[in-house]
Amino acid sequence: MLGLTFVVFVIDSIARPLVLLDANAVRYCFKRDGFTAAELERLRKTMRELARLDLVRFVITHPVGWELTQVYFEESPQAYADLIEFYFAIGTEWVVKNEYERQQLELRLGRKLKLSEAFKRIDLPTTMRMNQDANYIQQLHDMQRKHKDDERANEAAKRLALVPALDAAVPNWRTSFAREASGMWTKVVRHFAKQEMRRAAKDFGMRIAPSSWPRPDNLPTFWYGESFYVAKILFVFVDTNKQLTSKNSLNAMPDLMDATHFRDAAYSDVLVTQDQDFRAVAGIARTGVKAISFDEFVRRVLPHAPALGI
Repeated sequence: MLGLTFVVFVIDSIARPLVLLDANAVRYCFKRDGFTAAELERLRKTMRELARLDLVRFVITHPVGWELTQVYFEESPQAYADLIEFYFAIGTEWVVKNEYERQQLELRLGRKLKLSEAFKRIDLPTTMRMNQDANYIQQLHDMQRKHKDDERANEAAKRLALVPALDAAVPNWRTSFAREASGMWTKVVRHFAKQEMRRAAKDFGMRIAPSSWPRPDNLPTFWYGESFYVAKILFVFVDTNKQLTSKNSLNAMPDLMDATHFRDAAYSDVLVTQDQDFRAVAGIARTGVKAISFDEFVRRVLPHAPALGI
């Protein structure tokens, strides 16, 4: 146990980082090309111990849990049970509140939430019993699919509004957008974040005086969501010749579920995803969250195993 005194887990000078793994990253903890079964078992043990010692705070989210239900249908109920037990265990019984709860709190308080406000405790035995019920798993799986469909429709509506607005404000935007994005970035994100704040306040039945609206960049769930949306449009526009409102463009990666994960990353320091396009969009979004690949994450974690007695 003497070596534990010297264990410090740091990512880019961030000690005790808040780390969010997307669904594929969680699955890769069990199966990943390039790593042996023994290495991945050691990885999981190390992650559990880092979490137990509060050296890494893993951000557990409901949407990642929804996506993990695919394991139940693609692999087996036992594989799903093993994976979901591991996922909740590394969260040490804490999950980040869903985006709608956070949005309501952010609007009411007018600021970024404290960790005690953004996270809530779960009863692990109850949660595990629920996740062993086939009907409940089916409901989660179906809800995930509906969520993706709703996100796709929402994004289509936003793009249909954005294209004419850009045509009017910047007639040559199709050739200059990439070059001018730096100067336009904050203005465009603020515009969409304000729209989302007003929509959410209406949905929540909240009345906010015109002079009392908080700054959009002070409400990270809104800001991350709209930053990701604008970054994805820029990424798609620069890297493809698809029309922004075409079906192919709307279906382009990153997946629309990734936008949900990115909004949840508003209360994280590090986002772990092997999806190169997702990481690229996260970088364009300029929110400050550090996006790294799963493979890089493993290379950062495994060296700590010996000091933890693993």
